[in-house]
This record gives sequence, C-alpha cells and structure tokens, in this order.
Amino acid sequence: MSTLKTMYRKRLAQLLGIPECELPETRSTSLGEKLQDEFPQVTIHRPSSEYQLVCKSAGLSLHAHSHDLHQDAIGYSRFSAALRKEMKSWKTCFRGTFDKNCQESSVPPLLLASLNMIIYGTWYPEECRATEPALAIAQLVMFNYKSKAPSGNIMQHDKEHEPPLPLYSALEVYGRTRSKTVIDDLHKRGLSVSKNRVREVTSALCHLNINRAEEEGLLCSSNLLQSVFTIGAYDNVDHNPSSNTSEGFFHGTSISVFQTP
Repeated sequence: MSTLKTMYRKRLAQLLGIPECELPETRSTSLGEKLQDEFPQVTIHRPSSEYQLVCKSAGLSLHAHSHDLHQDAIGYSRFSAALRKEMKSWKTCFRGTFDKNCQESSVPPLLLASLNMIIYGTWYPEECRATEPALAIAQLVMFNYKSKAPSGNIMQHDKEHEPPLPLYSALEVYGRTRSKTVIDDLHKRGLSVSKNRVREVTSALCHLNINRAEEEGLLCSSNLLQSVFTIGAYDNVDHNPSSNTSEGFFHGTSISVFQTP
C-alpha cells in the first residue's frame, strides 16, 4: 500500500499541476476507501502489516471503462466550474517587460495540466508539463475568458486576464508590418489584443523612456543589455545647402551604439 500511495500522490500532483508537497496527507485507509468506491469488485484485507487487494471477479477492466452519461455530465460540469473559478482568481497583466517565465506564470497550473491531458493523454511525461503548444492554448483560453457570455459582437478583454502571448503577437505584427488591419483580424478571432491596446502599450512605453531619460540626464535605447560588449561611434551631421533660397543650416552630432555578444 505504501508503494501504491506514493504512485497515487505523484500522479495526483501531476494531474492537478501542483507540487506534491502542497497535497494534503494521504492515509492508507482513505486511499483504500477510494479504491473500493471506484472498483466495487476489489476488497482490501490486512492480514499482517501489509494491505492486500483482492478482486472478486475478472470484470475489473470492464467496470473501469464503463460509462454513465449522467455521471459524466455532472463530472464535466463540476470540472468546468472549478476551472473557471481558478481562472477568475488568477490575475496577470503586462508590466512593461516579458520575463523568462512570464508565459507559464500567466496561466493557472490546473488549466495547463488539463490541456496537457487533452493534447498528450492522461499519461503524459513530466517534461511535457509546459510545452509551447499547451502554453499557447492556455494563454488564449485565459485571454478569452469571460465571466458571462457577451451580448453583442464587440470583443472586449480584461487587462487583468492578459497573458503575454496575445500582446506579444500584436506588438510583433505591428512592429513588422505596421498594419492595423491584420491586428484587427487577429483580434476578432481572439488571437491578439486590439489595435487600441497596441497603441496604449506603445504610448506607455514611450513615456517610460522619456521619464527615464529625464531622470538619468541622457537618452539611451531601452533595448540595450547589461554585461554585453558595447561599441559607440559618433560623427558630425552638417547640413548647409548652397542654394540661393536656403534660409538656414543645421549642425549636430550623430551617435550610434552597437552591442555584440
């Protein structure tokens, strides 16, 4: 029974997506009662210090795979309600940067574990706990979560339920194409934030850079990295046209900064 209890706790923690240390204590007596409730053909005896599981008939596998539609419907409903409750209480929003583990920390462990079971089956390996497909789908589910069904065709999203993927996708598309039409198409399908949200984020980042420049007394690119070999070059920029209609000239300095890994 001790070996079975160890396997049960390890598997339960994997399916719930939480560390095993956070599970409550599992007693052998309660585990035996759960087994008897799930498999009535099994009886538990303890002639000595060890437990013995005795099967009354050969129909254990048939009973394990039998289905009751009513119980299945109740189970699906309870699971959906518990998952939505977990999603509602899980808050995530953009803080100005995408951290290393921002994707995994933006979704509830129960949601990620459930999607792993759907994609890979119930016996998925432990290294598949946070694969890119499961993380991407979990973030889209979290992003499109609604407390109640929308009444119109307007897609609205809560900033407190904004995982990194929808925002990163919109910023990446806008940075490469400058096309708001593409962002609108992605937004309608629940794959990215809206163009108004992109404008809001980019404007906020610009103001952060302005405030930083005013505090530090110099203007520096926000994407420069620390502890990286940096090269700086500067040259004069002169503009003094010789045409008769010129009204002025410009003289300044251009600075370029390069970083090499």
